[in-house]
Amino acid sequence: MGDPADRSQQTSPATILIIEHDEPTAEMYARILQIAGFTVRRAVSAPDALRDAVAHPPDAILVDFRMPVMDGLEFLRALRAKPRHRETPVAIVTGDYQLDERLVSQIRDLGAVIRFKPLWVDELTSLAKQLVAGTARDN
Repeated sequence: MGDPADRSQQTSPATILIIEHDEPTAEMYARILQIAGFTVRRAVSAPDALRDAVAHPPDAILVDFRMPVMDGLEFLRALRAKPRHRETPVAIVTGDYQLDERLVSQIRDLGAVIRFKPLWVDELTSLAKQLVAGTARDN
């Protein structure tokens, strides 16, 4: 049946871009997803991630919401402005359980799902698989 991280009809694993300014969190997410069979790229800032995504389009993106310089929503807006990334699957990940409903609406209107930290192993791998498959939905 093959590895769930594999894209249908392709032999290379799906690529996930992780954008997380907290290095230990980024490292943990990367290791979990690599063990699950994904190719993982990381960026510690949204501007760096945007350049990376344009140069080497990933299959899906996990982006922290609260980051210095450019937050997850600003990143998502900039990403969606790129024609090749209007449909790239994105999950905004945050530890902020009090997100303003206006922000939540904007994130959803831009086609991203929201997940709350902490993301445990099963949640993270399931989210990545759903993003790649195009089946991720908000809970």
